[in-house]
Amino acid sequence: MAMGRDLGPDGVVDHFTLDAEQWALLRNKSGGTRLGYAVQLLFLHWRGRFLKGRGEIPDDAIAHVASQVDVAAAEIASYDLTERTAQRHRSEIRKRTGWHECTVDDAAEATAHLAGALWHDERREEAVCAEVLKYLRAATTEPPAPIGSR
Repeated sequence: MAMGRDLGPDGVVDHFTLDAEQWALLRNKSGGTRLGYAVQLLFLHWRGRFLKGRGEIPDDAIAHVASQVDVAAAEIASYDLTERTAQRHRSEIRKRTGWHECTVDDAAEATAHLAGALWHDERREEAVCAEVLKYLRAATTEPPAPIGSR
């Protein structure tokens, strides 16, 4: 059983329903790789980063995606996020969607944004993290690992 956030039925439908553009990205995928690709794609759009582990996504979200791509939900077990196929999928998703990994320049721009966006006395870590994640998401930039692991 996944330990991911419980989204409820409406949240699952809102965040894990493929649109026509996303469907087009699945055209040459089948079986567990099709399901894994779709889950990674939808998770990126939901959280602004890729999955780090299977426990981050609720079972009902996996089941919802599986029903859309006509693959048994249990097939997700064969999709290892650390293997070459999943890594290749992440690279392909980035290329096709415009998302990219955070570069030094991206981090500098995010820092400059934070300096202008937050008043100088803001010290709450959660407020600063929320603002930088919002900025990075708008720039279709994956957060660096320490921020993204929150």
